[in-house]
Amino acid sequence: MRLQDTDQYRHLVVYLRAEHQHLHEVLRSIETAFAERDKSRAPDSAPSLLDGLANLREELQRHFSVEEEGGCIEEAVCRCPSLSPEATRLEHQHPVLLGSLDSIIERLRSSSQREHDIGETSRQFKQLVKTLHAHEAAEDRIMQRAFGGQFELRNNEC
Repeated sequence: MRLQDTDQYRHLVVYLRAEHQHLHEVLRSIETAFAERDKSRAPDSAPSLLDGLANLREELQRHFSVEEEGGCIEEAVCRCPSLSPEATRLEHQHPVLLGSLDSIIERLRSSSQREHDIGETSRQFKQLVKTLHAHEAAEDRIMQRAFGGQFELRNNEC
């Protein structure tokens, strides 16, 4: 791969990393809301948690739609067709991830007053966060394989 070729695709990696950084911020805000809820035991915190989760759902749906419509991952597969099975596997995770989030939202809606259920919902959310991070790491690996190691970006580039 020539240097000018790699410069041409750098914006794709910067974009993907910026998207992931934004999603991390949304996830952290919800994790903080769950932690504050656990500390205060305030029953009226469910609406703010639901708002945060609904926002996350919108963000994830948008992010996944962009990927599915031919974003960074598709460009990586065009550049390196052997990545197609992994890219397809990741795309098939999108409805599963959204379904898990929908389940968390529904559980919180139906159990907003029960302490045990809120704790279980928090645990489910933590598991979703781990799964999302693994999904993002797989996307990063695809980008690195397609466009090379020179795309290892520092945090301040996003």
